[in-house]
Amino acid sequence: MLSAQTCSSYNEVIVSTEAWDDALPHTIEAVVFADEAARGRARSVHRSFLQQFARTAVETPLLQLDWTGVCRAEGCDWGTQPNPFREASWD
Repeated sequence: MLSAQTCSSYNEVIVSTEAWDDALPHTIEAVVFADEAARGRARSVHRSFLQQFARTAVETPLLQLDWTGVCRAEGCDWGTQPNPFREASWD
């Protein structure tokens, strides 16, 4: 069962853990981090995930979220916005 609750400051989605677990590793599209402080932890999680599920970084990439140049205001034309995700470097 999937349920969603929307609020002005965040979105929340609740997913059945049984459905989630049964579909692993395909329920995880990427490991994402937003700032440099989280890079080390994201790399560790990403590496563990790849090893545990015998995946490659191409199949499940490590991505950095960068909002630079992206309009996040209501009414923005998302079709003209730059992609805020970029493949993270390992250095």
